[in-house]
Amino acid sequence: MKTKYSFNANKSKVVFGRISDVNASFKDLAIVCTEIRYKSYSQAQTALDNIISGKPIIYRKYNKGMGSRHELSGRKGRTPIKCAKIVNKVLLNTANNAQNKGLAEEDLIIVHACANKTIRAVRSPSQGRQVGVPPGRYGFSSRAHSDLEFAKVEIGVSINPEEVGLSKASLKKIQINKKRIISVKNLTKKEKKSPKAKKHPMAKGQVKPKVIIDDEQTVKEVES
Repeated sequence: MKTKYSFNANKSKVVFGRISDVNASFKDLAIVCTEIRYKSYSQAQTALDNIISGKPIIYRKYNKGMGSRHELSGRKGRTPIKCAKIVNKVLLNTANNAQNKGLAEEDLIIVHACANKTIRAVRSPSQGRQVGVPPGRYGFSSRAHSDLEFAKVEIGVSINPEEVGLSKASLKKIQINKKRIISVKNLTKKEKKSPKAKKHPMAKGQVKPKVIIDDEQTVKEVES
């Protein structure tokens, strides 16, 4: 059975990878996918490693009641480490699928990354808690009302984003990320040389030393 992906552009130019029925918040997964979308494989890997190491990311949505972070200049954010590990696993599988098709890992661009809710498993309380409870309700504890939500993650990579059929805004974001890669490479190529220590002019023989020869503080140059 052929797997269906929620990608509406040219699928023949894209290599996909996915994972389904993950016990994680689809909202946090969607934010992490937004963080790596339209970036190169190396940039996405670096972004995920930063999240796993404890660096927060901006939540532009799903941020109701969320506190601001000083690391993000006062903007709302969080550190979804569990979801970052899940997305990292899918990204590695997608890169392996691309390598099996003969695509170089350093040329991969993430053109598709999304997360959606799949199923919701309703938890029912024990029968003892249902005794004396009005119809339509169950249990006396709020823990019994929590349900399990499962999600799926999809990632698509390509080496020619122009042939995929993305929008102009998406292609512009890809070009901006490419320029960032070039600027970083140029900085690494330049060797940081320590500034040369300035020598005193007398050491070079450019200025002759002056000495005091009498009590009237007259100065006379000593001939070399």
